[in-house]
Amino acid sequence: MPEDQANRLDITSPAFDAEDSGSWGLAAPERRVWGLAVRGDRLYYSVEEGPQIWSLGINQDGSFGADPRWELDVPADPNAYPVSDIAFQSNSLMLLAQRGGITSRYDYSQYQTPRKTRVLRYRLESPNDPATPSRWVSAPEDYAIGFPGIHRNSSGGIAIGYGYRKDAGGNYVRGSCKGTLWSTGDALRDNPVHGARLAQGGPLNVHGLQGNALSLVRPANVPPWETYFVDYDSQFDDPQAAGHVGDVEIARECGRKRTDVMDLRILKRAKPERCTVGNQCPFGVEIENTGTKTYSGPLVIQDIAHNGAQLIGHSPPPPGWDCREVFPGTGVYECSNPGVTLKPGQKTSLELLFQMPPWWVRHVYDNCAELRIPGAGVDERPYNNRSCAYVATIGPGHPDYVPDLKLEKFGLFGACDFFGLCEFVVRITNVGAAPYTGQLNVNDFTTTPGATITDWAPKPDWNCALLAPDNYGCSTAGPVTLLPGDFRELVILTQGPPIAPGVTTVRNCAWIDWNGAPGDVNPFNEYDCAEI
Repeated sequence: MPEDQANRLDITSPAFDAEDSGSWGLAAPERRVWGLAVRGDRLYYSVEEGPQIWSLGINQDGSFGADPRWELDVPADPNAYPVSDIAFQSNSLMLLAQRGGITSRYDYSQYQTPRKTRVLRYRLESPNDPATPSRWVSAPEDYAIGFPGIHRNSSGGIAIGYGYRKDAGGNYVRGSCKGTLWSTGDALRDNPVHGARLAQGGPLNVHGLQGNALSLVRPANVPPWETYFVDYDSQFDDPQAAGHVGDVEIARECGRKRTDVMDLRILKRAKPERCTVGNQCPFGVEIENTGTKTYSGPLVIQDIAHNGAQLIGHSPPPPGWDCREVFPGTGVYECSNPGVTLKPGQKTSLELLFQMPPWWVRHVYDNCAELRIPGAGVDERPYNNRSCAYVATIGPGHPDYVPDLKLEKFGLFGACDFFGLCEFVVRITNVGAAPYTGQLNVNDFTTTPGATITDWAPKPDWNCALLAPDNYGCSTAGPVTLLPGDFRELVILTQGPPIAPGVTTVRNCAWIDWNGAPGDVNPFNEYDCAEI
């Protein structure tokens, strides 16, 4: 709808009335935007006409996309009140707060029509029903806000805060990162029917905040006894006040801080493009400090040579690196360096020369190395302490000279954090003989009740979109080329209920999605799960 340039506020006009919002020159309802929220790469916003909820894509440079999408109409019950705030409990749960009609009193006592507005929760259809106009279930859930009337006492603001629990001493401390819904409201404890009981807990005319567990949608918590109330000005003699408190925002610091992390990563690669069976084949091993702490100490690598391959040389020689077979004839070698210092971003390398066995018949030779020291307890991301190299033993023209993509899933850290934030890694490696060129597509999902996928990295290398609750489809930004042994990684973040330290409860899975196209020669290595 185009802007009406003539509809401007003019307080000198005889038609202007400070107590009549119709004379204030507000934008037409179709253009009047109220609540805003960003989720993923989309901006969600409410329009007073309807009211309706729409969303719009946000490009990587911060500009808006050309993809506006209608989400839902908020039903009039019985009247249509504007949605002044939007919050997301998860990818599949959207919360909306209504605010009463605009009022203006000469004594500044009221700014909205009280006792008529709700806090609603919409749930994403699962699976999406193409026969319905919206992606969201049409009938919303709602919360009991305040004691007056039928518990519709919102003044338009909502925010999600920490959950709380009792510690061993009986004190309330932070529990989950997302556990409490805070809603603004008026006269939240004023109800003569329950007056005697309510009076035991303090004043009745509380204008400010109501806090309750996110899970307590109706019919639970009616009336809202399982609730905290906070008055915004500690003045309790204004029963007719309404709308003085509008929005509420809560700063939360959730999840593992990615600072002060010790992480050494090992990477093994074949030096040549191909190695000939029965001849020598050199491999490079690189250890990089990808954390934020400096490491000083010894390094020990275990290398496994398959099917009778023999380590016949390495460089640099002692006193830098010393390599020897752990048990004669086993093909298990240990290479150690008595002491290195690696600052964040620094690397050290080692070259190993193997004699390949003459009886090797497979078209790819794989050789793996594992960083054993410093190891767990020092290295905080153990998933990248093992690396395998893949080198072709055949060339172009051979019928088996084809790529083969393998998917692996790891926990980024050894455990989820105190707030239930878990980080998983998807790694796709070309374990075939030939290079792969094309887009990588992954379907990632969590199988743990209450856990939801919340984010991914790196961006913009990967783009992810919600397919269903707790299910993302992710693709590289464009085609990639993976030589044998090359890989790409995607980090997935999930948020769940509070998880006790050391308890393995969250499971995350992924598989390669060929989007209907023929896959590669080996479909049996394209699905994996991890639990932490």
